[in-house]
Amino acid sequence: MKSILLLSLFLLSTLQASAQMRTFTDKQGRTMEAELINVVGSQVRLKRADGAAFNVAPTVFSEEDQAFIQLWMLRKLNERDNLLTTSAKSSKTRPREASPQEVMGRESQGIEFELWEALYKVSLENESDLTLKDFRAEYRIHILRSDLAAQKRNQGKPEIISGKIDLPPIAPHATFEFETVKAKMLNSALKPGWVYSEGGDRESEDQIEGFRIRIYFKDELLVDWANPTSLLKNRW
Repeated sequence: MKSILLLSLFLLSTLQASAQMRTFTDKQGRTMEAELINVVGSQVRLKRADGAAFNVAPTVFSEEDQAFIQLWMLRKLNERDNLLTTSAKSSKTRPREASPQEVMGRESQGIEFELWEALYKVSLENESDLTLKDFRAEYRIHILRSDLAAQKRNQGKPEIISGKIDLPPIAPHATFEFETVKAKMLNSALKPGWVYSEGGDRESEDQIEGFRIRIYFKDELLVDWANPTSLLKNRW
């Protein structure tokens, strides 16, 4: 029984080792069995079946192998936190008087409304030695539509404003910045001499609750970032 177990473990380790090997083909049609073991700058480090290891530029290989290597490099860099650094800062426009058409069904002759817009300014820093191409971002702004005459703090209805952007090529160690779509927000205040029949706050203000962004290379999800991080627990 012990010998069978040892044989099974040996076969499993052999299969795992061989699964890491790949037949790579260069542009001249020459092939070799090798394993990708590291990213070194804009090159990869390969280990051949005979044990020899060396660095090589992905461009020497066939288009199919280049695509395989590119995705492997991005995954590897992302695992090491050496791919993209993401940050986002909320911003808002100055409030102005809202028209009856802009108050989202909350109009009342005893209430004054102000309209403002919320957005995020996003920064993506390429930490790698690669030019990042074929990337796109999908994001969500989380807001709270505050209730009129709220009886307690942060009483309202959560809402998500979504957007997306195809990212331009980002050069090595360069930063790309963009602004999200704008979310229309409202402030309200009771006019002098008016009260709510059941009490509650005389003023309300829609709130910016947070921001989440997902960054894809083609169809591969590489980055899922949020501020606050608790948003990562939510379903996308």
